[in-house]
Amino acid sequence: MTKQKCHQCRFFFITWDQKTPYGCKLYQIQSTQMPSQIVKSAGSGDCQGFTPKDVKPGTSKSVSEPSKGY
Repeated sequence: MTKQKCHQCRFFFITWDQKTPYGCKLYQIQSTQMPSQIVKSAGSGDCQGFTPKDVKPGTSKSVSEPSKGY
């Protein structure tokens, strides 16, 4: 069993609603919990819709180098 990482999925989004800050476009849900937790608690097992986000060329996941700002 692998732990789903919603933040790395293309269907995950953050809402403006403080009561339900996390959402999944694939399952069309918004909740206070991560969408993968909702799917699992509904008896569907681990999320089967996880799709990694596309990484744009030239972007880096590292935050160790600050932007120059000029």
